[in-house]
Amino acid sequence: MSDRTPYTYFVLHIPTGLKYYGSKYGKGANPKTFWKPGGYFTSSVKVKNLLEDYGSDTFRAEVRKTFMSPDQALKYEYKFLHKVKALTKDDWLNDNYGGEKFRNYGPANAKTLLAQRNKKQSPESNIKRSNSLKGRIISDETRQKMSEVQKTRPREKEEERRSKIRDKALGRGHSDETKSKLSEIFSGTKWINNGTNQKAIDPKNLDQYLSEGWKLGRILTTVTCPHCGKSGVKHNIVRRHFDKCTSKKI
Repeated sequence: MSDRTPYTYFVLHIPTGLKYYGSKYGKGANPKTFWKPGGYFTSSVKVKNLLEDYGSDTFRAEVRKTFMSPDQALKYEYKFLHKVKALTKDDWLNDNYGGEKFRNYGPANAKTLLAQRNKKQSPESNIKRSNSLKGRIISDETRQKMSEVQKTRPREKEEERRSKIRDKALGRGHSDETKSKLSEIFSGTKWINNGTNQKAIDPKNLDQYLSEGWKLGRILTTVTCPHCGKSGVKHNIVRRHFDKCTSKKI
């Protein structure tokens, strides 16, 4: 007797019209428990967020097909999502075509890759996603787990990640339009300090603060990471060092 019954399913979020199509094929997969208390409610983070915000009764969820093997379910999932062009439509929540290990079943062709890169989100879809995420609170337990993952990331992987970011940023320039926008943002505030405290203020109030003894600029306190010995300005170095330092012993 098989330990699973692979199947594909369809989910529609009625208030927003957003759709999702997926497959369940792991050990214990049972279409009878789909979308039922204690059962399976998809692996999609986007669907889970909508569930938290709206509740399961705002969805229409149904099992579409059952299969004899995981490969059959994965192949059908891929074919269906490819047929409806889910990645190019704003009302689909799928981030990929599924298939083996949540990747395209077989190599993606140049046309598909180009469609993914050029996919544009409509203002309406952006508003829907924004509304679905508003008010979502990350629990302390989840925050702690996220923190632990960052702290225990292998040093080799962290260095590789940073290297990729540096290589991609090298030689990158901003357009005149972007430079103008950045200038407007930064010219809209001024940092001042009184030797102990610091804050950003509206330039219109600068003269008043200067007359009260405040000075222009931030307090540049230099500190040293106790784990790797690197020194730097406090408000910058704490982003990657101290509790977040990859040299910290767990």
